[in-house]
Amino acid sequence: MSHVPVRPGDVLARKYRVERVLGAGAMGVVVAARHVELGQLVAVKALLTGRAVIPEQHERFLREARAAVRLKSHHVARVLDVGADEKDAPYIVMEYLEGQDLAAVLKARRILPFEEAVAYVLQACEAVGEAHAAGIVHRDLKPANLFLTHDVSGAPCVKVLDFGISKVASADVALTHESQMLGSPLYMSPEQMTAPKSVDARSDVWALGVILYQLVAGRTPFHAETVHAVSALVVAREPTPLGHHRPDAPPGFEAVIRRCLVKDREGRFRDVAELAAALAPYAPAEARPYVERVARVVGARGSRGSSSAGMVAAAATAAPSMPVGASPSAPVVASAARKAPVPLGVLIASGVAAAVVAGLLVVFVLMKREPVAASAAVVETEAAAVVVADAGAGADAGADADAGAGADVGAALPVVPTVSPVPEVAPAKVVPVVKPPAPGKAPAKPAKRTEDLYAP
Repeated sequence: MSHVPVRPGDVLARKYRVERVLGAGAMGVVVAARHVELGQLVAVKALLTGRAVIPEQHERFLREARAAVRLKSHHVARVLDVGADEKDAPYIVMEYLEGQDLAAVLKARRILPFEEAVAYVLQACEAVGEAHAAGIVHRDLKPANLFLTHDVSGAPCVKVLDFGISKVASADVALTHESQMLGSPLYMSPEQMTAPKSVDARSDVWALGVILYQLVAGRTPFHAETVHAVSALVVAREPTPLGHHRPDAPPGFEAVIRRCLVKDREGRFRDVAELAAALAPYAPAEARPYVERVARVVGARGSRGSSSAGMVAAAATAAPSMPVGASPSAPVVASAARKAPVPLGVLIASGVAAAVVAGLLVVFVLMKREPVAASAAVVETEAAAVVVADAGAGADAGADADAGAGADVGAALPVVPTVSPVPEVAPAKVVPVVKPPAPGKAPAKPAKRTEDLYAP
């Protein structure tokens, strides 16, 4: 790195003392530096001086800082400061991270276990989901831009880096060369290669699918020796089946990756929340909360509607109970279901049918009420006739006893409660019912006057 014009001991912008060079490229350099007043260790990314920097490069460099500072996720490298040094070279000050990127992890380990790879991608989904909700498309997701460090508890933590070529939907600055192909071809979607201006969040979904494939297989799904050959494979060929490299993949796992790598972006997951929901069955227990966290981030910031968030929460809840023998061609992806719109004619026909059924039910209920009302009237009539007959029987008993005994018999007659008439039903015609005479007795003569009751 002898060509890098920064050495340990140099002071940048009069407040950051360089301790060591972390990396350098054609346009810039990243160094570990310490704030001369606060003693805080930071990472400083600066454009190299000594060569012409076109305005687009300068703007793209600062756009990384503007994009990252808008994001609050724990999985985005925090931007602490931005400015220009004495030579007018712009710089970005970020949090210093201990660890290594996933490209270095793959170089050392070649492949990762399925659960570990899914856990890293879910953490990246939270950061990318917040960026998408803010109208930012990363456009350069790859293992080298996913930095593996540890949080305060010692748990692995993935940080998304380098928003330098991100696309901001509401950007007020249009770069002159925005139509050029930007990104890493191995991780670029077909539309990013053919129509860069039209990319949206689903290009990042494609890149995450490629990264997940590489983490578990040790190589990318579109592998070739040259950039042109890779581009041709991405645009025109299907990815190499994951089973060729990992025949031990869980059922349905490859189908999730293939959904990310559909050529037509309309066939991919709509956002990273749906992708996270699809990965839930394959995540370790400690990583499953990220499924709901991604859904909240996407839903809270208004990313493409709230329907995905609800489906994601359901998928996260059902994740532990996924059947092991599920078909690889039909993974359990609750959020992937899309409802087709119901035609207007079907809605009208359904409404007419419902009205007809409701009318028939009303007629049926009214027909049922009339017999019930008539039965109630008959019961009331019979009860009244029984009372009259019992009164006549009591009078016969009084003819054989003295007046006091006759009074007692009359007082002991049962009181029959009157049944209330049913509303809106015409009263039935009362037909007296004559109680049959007791055995051995002559039928009583109808009494017209009280005196006749005691006649011989």
